[in-house]
Amino acid sequence: MRKLYIFAGHNIDLRTGLGTGAHANGYDEAKLAIELRDNVVKVIHSKNSSIPIWTDDNYSSTKTNLNKILPFIKTKDILIEFHWNAFTNSSATGLEAYIPDNYTKDELYLASDIISGLSKITGLSLRGSTEGIRGVKRESQSQHPKLQIMRPNCINILIEMGFITNINDIIAYLTNKDKIIDFLADTLINAVSK
Repeated sequence: MRKLYIFAGHNIDLRTGLGTGAHANGYDEAKLAIELRDNVVKVIHSKNSSIPIWTDDNYSSTKTNLNKILPFIKTKDILIEFHWNAFTNSSATGLEAYIPDNYTKDELYLASDIISGLSKITGLSLRGSTEGIRGVKRESQSQHPKLQIMRPNCINILIEMGFITNINDIIAYLTNKDKIIDFLADTLINAVSK
């Protein structure tokens, strides 16, 4: 059976207690992502406790967490990381999924399933496209030329859950949080069971 590796995307700084990601509208990206990750894992295990899941450590960097899993990860395993986007213009809105530049069809289709489902639940728009699939972008289209999470040899997907700097995106997430968690859990259960 495939393994799931579910990352929250940012860690908590032990000195300040704040997350290392974006902060806006009274929300901390790291704390939102950790809560989402933990709830998705909880629902997956409530539906199928036999699925092997590894999560990142809340207080370690992405690089440290990746180094811990590299010896164990297999080509068909799934690594997903949750983030919230941020921009200086508070009207920036929408969802994105990132996949490696040299993506596989498994990455493209799973990213598409996840991001289109999230859009249906939240009503948020999809940003960008790859091979005509809206909402899915290659890592070189991100604000960073290379994303660490895309380095392991497995199915890699980074999800931007909306803009933390847009209160309407945050409201769309919070209003639909339980549906989002259930949807992500079901989608990942189906993906890991293939």
